[in-house]
Amino acid sequence: MNQDLEREHGDLLEFLYVCPIALAQLSSVGDVEMANPAWAQFMIQIDPQGGGANLFAVLERHAPELRSLIQGLASNAGVICRDHRVYFGRPSPLAPYPLVGGLTLVRLPQGRVMATLADLSQMVAQEQTAREAEERFRAVVDGVRDYAIFTLDPRGAVTAWNISAEKLFGIRREDGLKKTLLDLLPPEERAGDRARWLLKKAMEQGWVEDEGWWTREATTRFWGNAILSVIDSEAGGFTVILRDLSQRKRDEDELRTLANTDPLTGLYTRRYLADSAERELFRARRSHSPVSLLMIDADHFKRINDQYGHAAGDEVLKAVARMCRDQTREVDVVARFGGEEIVVLLPSTDLFGARNVAERLRAVVEGYHQDWEGETLRVTVSIGVATSNEGDNLEALLARADASVYEAKRRGRNRVVLELNAA
Repeated sequence: MNQDLEREHGDLLEFLYVCPIALAQLSSVGDVEMANPAWAQFMIQIDPQGGGANLFAVLERHAPELRSLIQGLASNAGVICRDHRVYFGRPSPLAPYPLVGGLTLVRLPQGRVMATLADLSQMVAQEQTAREAEERFRAVVDGVRDYAIFTLDPRGAVTAWNISAEKLFGIRREDGLKKTLLDLLPPEERAGDRARWLLKKAMEQGWVEDEGWWTREATTRFWGNAILSVIDSEAGGFTVILRDLSQRKRDEDELRTLANTDPLTGLYTRRYLADSAERELFRARRSHSPVSLLMIDADHFKRINDQYGHAAGDEVLKAVARMCRDQTREVDVVARFGGEEIVVLLPSTDLFGARNVAERLRAVVEGYHQDWEGETLRVTVSIGVATSNEGDNLEALLARADASVYEAKRRGRNRVVLELNAA
């Protein structure tokens, strides 16, 4: 009998060892007690230094919502989450696409937790490609009554202006023929690179698709989807097919606000930060302008949670978030990065301009106080500052700002530290 049990036990261990799905058994606080090789291989990509010794600590930066999911399970045993998508970013600059994991957590008796992680990276990338292809198809075949067609010469001057363009822009043909692509964009975009970028990309690829604001009758704006195609002739130039998507834009904005907003703080999410940073860094490379980033970490935040409870900690975090929004510009992106960390992306701001923003914010937070059940809540922040170099991506900026935060903590907290190579 014992031999049969030992053989079955050995067979089970062998199965777990060769299983391609990452499996681990956790303690009630997230410490990894047992794991198979697939788990170790996955963890080394997202936590190369710590090896993923505590899953909850690793995921706090990438999926802070898991804390509420775990606490929300009232029973002693049951499914905490199933195939919960966690976005880890690119594990290395050479990775073909960002790392995405499908996390399943099941609480077992005696407080243990069983975890599985499936690599969904390729599937998510394929889904994105499929969505983009579907949108391109819809741009051509849907709502064909609401489009305009006009042509441009190789430098972007209008050479043909049809009736649909007159109706969409509110500009008569004789006036339309005096316009350039730049004239059709809103005033705030005419100093940028959007028009030049569209022409350049269309020349390189044969066509380019763009969504953005356009100007109607020089006074109002509308949101349009444009496809620029190269004209295959000696004269050259471009054909532009433009659709008015203003109503869809309004509907999408409402949904995007919900999807891109952290429910506790009202700040943007990590995903929105990543998308915004990609756009801003691209613009910065083309215009040779700087982009800076602040990494803001609340000092002794765990002590607030432990002493006053998580409800008090949430109130402090919301207050810090509100102060971050109040001290930044409309064009800046303020996002909750994970736990008590907040990241601020500052377009067209150099390192020392970012330092001024950070110092102003630090001082405002230092002066914060709030009554809480007969006690006074106070908090300070440590802020790391980094600015973009040639070829930087978001991960590089975050790494340098994060290192500066640790240096600020080491120097005593409640201070601003510039990226170390600029200190």
